[in-house]
Amino acid sequence: MKPPISERIVRPQECVIAFAIPTSDETFKNHLRLKRDFASMYRNPGRYREHVARVYQSVEPAFRKLGVQVREEVTLQQFGQLFSGEFDVVILFAHWRRGAVEFDEGFADVSSIVAEIPCDFNGLLDLCVCHPKELVIGLAQERLNLLTKFLDTKQATPRFWLYFYLALFTHLRDKDLTYLRGVEDVFREFLKRMKSGRRARS
Repeated sequence: MKPPISERIVRPQECVIAFAIPTSDETFKNHLRLKRDFASMYRNPGRYREHVARVYQSVEPAFRKLGVQVREEVTLQQFGQLFSGEFDVVILFAHWRRGAVEFDEGFADVSSIVAEIPCDFNGLLDLCVCHPKELVIGLAQERLNLLTKFLDTKQATPRFWLYFYLALFTHLRDKDLTYLRGVEDVFREFLKRMKSGRRARS
């Protein structure tokens, strides 16, 4: 039997990152046409291309080279299939609003998301989702074997998190670390660089 995920060494090959936000111009335009909430915040393809799609396209090959599995245009059902046991860590890169996560086909509420995760999944769900406290609470109450990680930051752009995960996967490749220790190390380094940059500009 595997030790708890909080104690296990995790490699990039044991991680999957699932994108529910658009990762291409074509998908963005389709989401905009369908009046999806996340796409509507960006309003036009040029702005989305600059701030999200181009950054994604620059880091996605590096994710795959490191051995990370990447899933795009993820629906709620496809998200649930990631908990079959193939991966120790599932990362959901998605948009949250009013108690629900926006997947490729639209919003899913907390109970629907919890239902997709098997009760016996003994791994980690990393929510790269803004302020999903209701989901975190629901998972803690209903999925006792699951460790859920999220960072309640005031503001962080997709660009920031895409580069953050690239640094994290590289760190996990190079060091024998638990996933949470890797997150802690990389986040500390990012904060240090951000503070240094602010001091240099002042």
